[in-house]
Amino acid sequence: MKSNKVLLMVTILIIATVSSLISNLIGKTNTDTRSQAASIPNKISFPKDHAFHSNFKREWWYINLLVRSSSDKDTKDTGYIISFSKIGEIFGLLTSKYDDSNKKFSQKTNFPGKVNATIKNGLLSVSYTQTNGPSLTLKELPPLKRGAKQFSLKGSTKEIGTIDLLLTEKTVSPKGYNTPLLWGCNGNISVFSPKDTFYYSIPDLDITGSIKDTDGTIRKVVVGKAWMDHQWFNSSPSPDWKGHYWSSLYLTKRTDFQGPHIAIGAVSQIYSSGPKYSYWVKRNTDGSNDCGSDLNFEIISRYSNKYPSKIKLNINNVYSGEIYPFSSSQIFSVKEFNQSFFEPMSFTTGTNGKNNYTGLGFFETGLKK
Repeated sequence: MKSNKVLLMVTILIIATVSSLISNLIGKTNTDTRSQAASIPNKISFPKDHAFHSNFKREWWYINLLVRSSSDKDTKDTGYIISFSKIGEIFGLLTSKYDDSNKKFSQKTNFPGKVNATIKNGLLSVSYTQTNGPSLTLKELPPLKRGAKQFSLKGSTKEIGTIDLLLTEKTVSPKGYNTPLLWGCNGNISVFSPKDTFYYSIPDLDITGSIKDTDGTIRKVVVGKAWMDHQWFNSSPSPDWKGHYWSSLYLTKRTDFQGPHIAIGAVSQIYSSGPKYSYWVKRNTDGSNDCGSDLNFEIISRYSNKYPSKIKLNINNVYSGEIYPFSSSQIFSVKEFNQSFFEPMSFTTGTNGKNNYTGLGFFETGLKK
C-alpha cells in the first residue's frame, strides 16, 4: 500500500473532532448489546472485572493504536501495540512500533517486571514497572462533566519512545453510556476448551496527546484510534490446535474526511479439523453493540515469509471485505516463550451489502500456512 494512500485512509478513518465522549463506560453491565446468539446470563461484572484475576494463570490488557503525528519536520503514520501480561508467574510488557514512513518495525517483550491492575474509586489502573527498566501506565481518569470516561496512557520504552496520550471513546449510545464489547455476547468464549476464556473489548477510542519519538523528536498526535482488549483464562492449547486469525477494524463509508466509524472485531481458532470457536463483535455508530459467531477468514495470498498478504473476512450480514497488511515485517518474536505472531497494521475495503466501506486496523495470526 503506497504511503500517500495510507495517509489518506488514516485521515478518512480517524480525522474528526472529539465531540462525543463516553459516559459511564465502567461500572455498567452489557444492557445495550443486541445479540445474535441465545440469551445467556452475563458472567462479567464491571467495574471489578476490569482489574486483576489472581486465580487465572494467563491474563493481559492489550492495546492497538493507529496514530498520525506531526512535528516541525514531517507528518507520519505509525502503529503501536502494547500489552500488559501475566503468563504463569511471569509479568511482561510488550511494546512495538511500526513506522509506515520508513517501513521499520521494532518490538520487545520486557520482563521480568511487575504488573499491577487495580480498581480504586471505581477507576481502573494498570501499570508495568521494572527496576532500572521501562515503565508504562494505563489509568482511567475521573469522568468528565457529562459523565464521559477517559484513559491516560503514559510511559517509556526503547521501542516506542515516550508517550503521553489520552484515549477517549468516541461514540455515545442513545442511553447515554457505552458498554464494552462482550465476545460471545456475554464475555465468556471457547478457545482451547468450551467456555474457558473471558474476553471483552473497549473500541473506538480517539487518541490525543504527544509522543517523544525514538529519535528524540517531539510529535503531536493529529488523529488516532485505539482498540483495547482484556482477556483471562486458565486453559492451554490442545495438540490439535494450530493457531488463530484475529482482526480489529475501523470502517467508514464517508469520503469527505469526516463522519462516524464502525468498529469490528473478529476471531477464529484454527484446529487440525478446520476453523472452530469463531466470534465477532461490533460497535455501531449510535453507540450500541452487536455480537455473533457466524464468520470466516480466508487467506488469499501470502508474502515470501508465508504470512498472509491478503485476507478475506466474511461476517454474515455484517461485513464482507478484504484485509491487506502494510508490511511482512511486523512479527512479534518472543524467544523466551518460543512463539512468533504476525500482527500488522492493515487496510480493508468491503461492503455490508448496502454500503461500501474502507478502513484501517490490525490483523493477527501465528499461522504461516
